[in-house]
Amino acid sequence: RTSSGRDELLKHGWSCQGDSYSNIAVPRDPTLLLRVPEYEFGSVADENSLPMSFMAHDDPDFTAVLSAMHKMCNQVSLSDGRSELIRLKTVRPELFRSPSLCLKVWKMLDHYRFKLQVRRNISDLFSLVEFNTAELDAAA
Repeated sequence: RTSSGRDELLKHGWSCQGDSYSNIAVPRDPTLLLRVPEYEFGSVADENSLPMSFMAHDDPDFTAVLSAMHKMCNQVSLSDGRSELIRLKTVRPELFRSPSLCLKVWKMLDHYRFKLQVRRNISDLFSLVEFNTAELDAAA
């Protein structure tokens, strides 16, 4: 309704009709409204995904922990990831005492966006990890 708003719509190819109380905006060329611009798709992995070398490990359960964590950064698959982590902790509790896995988990927590409660739950799973200086130096 403001003149600056009308000016902005005009710049983008819209025509505005009306007064200061109501305004109608319609595209000058309606065929452009439904046109999908060309877009060149990149690879499946983008700058927000971790490299596959990060996920690679000899132990499939190790990779399963990281995959379950990855599910937990998505609201839709959050409960699946949580139940998978609980199942893995029940079946293989020694995984959750592994300093190398814990460091990868921290790297994942740093890289992806997780809700605060999810971060706390994941941190609680690794509360029994004990680090020594050699492991920390090797990770650096």
